[in-house]
Amino acid sequence: MARSSSLAHRGDLFKAADEAIAVAFSGAVTIDRLLRRELSEVMARVQSVVTRHGGLLQSTVVGTLMDTGRYEVLTRPAIGITAAADALVAAKVLIGAGVVPVRRGC
Repeated sequence: MARSSSLAHRGDLFKAADEAIAVAFSGAVTIDRLLRRELSEVMARVQSVVTRHGGLLQSTVVGTLMDTGRYEVLTRPAIGITAAADALVAAKVLIGAGVVPVRRGC
């Protein structure tokens, strides 16, 4: 019973995704002059769908993987940050603020 309601819910999600894609492909997009026109247009439309409906896409994929029972799906896992990674981010923030860190003794 739960499986059939899950499939019905998934069908609603697929319908909503189809509608989102149709809307994204119906409007005008800004073309990036550095890319070929076709590539630029596709990238802009895909980015539009992801920006507007990324949560829908993510929940559909996660739900489908979980429903199969074949995968362990981790949502919002804790990921440790190493000291080196933290220092790299700090250095990029400083550089972005116009401060250039100086390495000494290397």
